Amino acid sequence: MSTSYEQIAPTRPRIRRDVIFTKTPDGVLFHNTSSGFRLTTASGYRLATLLVPYLDGTNRVADLCGSLPDAQKAMIGELIRTLYERGFARDTPEAGPDVIDAGDAERFAAQIAYIDHYVDDAPARFARFRATTVAVLGDDAVAVASAKGLVRNGAARVLVTPGPVALAAKAEAGDGAEVVELGAVTGEVTWADLSDADVVLVAGGDTAARQTYALLAAGVPDGALLIPTWTYGERAVVGPTMRRGGAGCWVCAVLRLTSTHDAAAAAPLWAGVTLPGPAPRSARPLGRPLASMVGNLLAYEAFRVVTGALPGETEGKVVVQNIESLDVIAEPLLVHPRCPFCSAAPRELDVTAWVEPAVVPDLSDEEVVAALNARQPLLQPHVGVFAGYADDTLLQTPIKVGVVEVASATGARRSVPAFDLHHVAGARQRALAAAVVGVTARDAVTAPAGAEMERVAERLVTAVRPELVEEGPWVAATSLLSGDQVAVPLAAAEPLGAANATHGFEPTPAGGGAGDTAGAAVRAGLAGALAYAAVQATIRGGAVHGVALDSLRTDVELEFLLRSARNLDVDVEVLDLSAHAPVPVVVARTTAPGRPVWAVAADVSWRDAAVAALRDLVGRVQVAGAGLVDGDDPVLPELDAGTFVAATTTDAPLDRATTWREVRAALETAGQDAFAVQVGGVDVAAGGFVAVRVLLTAVRR
Repeated sequence: MSTSYEQIAPTRPRIRRDVIFTKTPDGVLFHNTSSGFRLTTASGYRLATLLVPYLDGTNRVADLCGSLPDAQKAMIGELIRTLYERGFARDTPEAGPDVIDAGDAERFAAQIAYIDHYVDDAPARFARFRATTVAVLGDDAVAVASAKGLVRNGAARVLVTPGPVALAAKAEAGDGAEVVELGAVTGEVTWADLSDADVVLVAGGDTAARQTYALLAAGVPDGALLIPTWTYGERAVVGPTMRRGGAGCWVCAVLRLTSTHDAAAAAPLWAGVTLPGPAPRSARPLGRPLASMVGNLLAYEAFRVVTGALPGETEGKVVVQNIESLDVIAEPLLVHPRCPFCSAAPRELDVTAWVEPAVVPDLSDEEVVAALNARQPLLQPHVGVFAGYADDTLLQTPIKVGVVEVASATGARRSVPAFDLHHVAGARQRALAAAVVGVTARDAVTAPAGAEMERVAERLVTAVRPELVEEGPWVAATSLLSGDQVAVPLAAAEPLGAANATHGFEPTPAGGGAGDTAGAAVRAGLAGALAYAAVQATIRGGAVHGVALDSLRTDVELEFLLRSARNLDVDVEVLDLSAHAPVPVVVARTTAPGRPVWAVAADVSWRDAAVAALRDLVGRVQVAGAGLVDGDDPVLPELDAGTFVAATTTDAPLDRATTWREVRAALETAGQDAFAVQVGGVDVAAGGFVAVRVLLTAVRR
């Protein structure tokens, strides 16, 4: 007897209701709307017609096979094993005792069958929903549709506000459910009014925001669920599901929409929450058809969450529907770092590992894509940290291009490109890291400085007029050399944000780093800070050395980049600024008349710095030719790199390299220090990034 059959024999297969089988010339095809498989045997279709009617979860395979010959048992075992593996069937446990009476079982047979299609123990799951008390708060068409949807699908006890909602729910319920009016309630309903409610649905209307916030601020009781529907400008939103200890709430969703879409739409929302008196009327009330859709969705969500038939669409998500087009999408909701209910203190930053050699894993193409997909929670069109990728229409030659679209509260969007020589996925990883650096440079999530910490401002290389911001907030930073904590101005840690509006510090992204680990983020940030310092030293008259292009051609990647530049009709120059930094610093620039396109990179390997600088230069020329407006933040936006004049031209020092430990020693010798500020919130961390800003001090003279 085959091992397959012996493993399958004691199971009770239950085939899904959406699976069909079709006769083929050589057997039978099992399929549903998304996939299928073929059983190739002359008797396959005959076997399916005899077997499938009995795959209802009540029969063991051993009982179905009985005294069949071993060959037929093996065939049946293989077929059912394949059904299990493809998700076309599941092994169901033996039926338990009846938990619902015969009348309810008959009346709600469709609902029980729906649950049974997805999961086991359907009667008990439906009984759990039947015993759940659901409150519907609201008095508009959404509330009416929610209440009617609940009683129509089996809720036995529903709490509603007096008026049209109660009348509609009672008419729908007949004698199948108890509809209880919430009496003696003035203003917002409180948890005291809802003491026996297991699920609370805030069903839209002008007061939805105020009601939701009031219940959320009071704290969702243990065991209770709060699911709101509300409007934001031209969008109807359902969710998220909130419970005690949950991550991601209504405030997180509003803050996300405010930062990625029209911030003006948030004004009436917050006015309704904070101001006494009648709530502002919605500028875009839902029409009756859409109100019915949203109300039924809300009721269905309660059914899904309580029965567990399917994961709730608002569990850690929100459902967003456009009021005009009716387009709908469910998006994961990340905790917003500014949320007073969900945000947590930043994790302590480990600044000890940055001196260790960076480990570059040798990943397969599939592993590169999988690593990128793990960042997907960051990318959502409505409630993501970023709106999505914007590189699908770009020609991916000669350089692979990844573009992340970053939305803003004004509705404007900017495109942040990055480049890779091998994979679009690799380019997208770099673009995401650059976008994280840009976002945290505008809105850093930091830890406040302690009163006992030494204040450091004037010595920072990015300081311009630090006295302009000394009255502003100060945040904690950690020395990469000693590990001691100091206080630095928030304006230095958030150079592109409101804290630095007076430009007390250079508005540059240099020093920002994002990586999988704290060590990787610090290395990236320190490299950027050192590159910035080298460029500034050059501006002040420091020596610049040209690099003979022919000496670069011995390296395969550098030769490819030089040829790519030529194919784009661009002449380039490579400059060595390493004399002004403890690491190799390379600038690549175009030579056409006018202000050149340029890029700078620093690395412990001169060759790697040259590859990065040329890669970014060629990539920028490539996307500019494609008409993409580069929205990445320049290191020094006003710098004309054409003013750099090389005193000499030498061959490329391709073998020159140092280590991060040697960099650390060089900083100490020069009397410099470098301070790391953790600037990423829990949302950035959910995408697998640690974000820091490294602030370098000037050389002591």
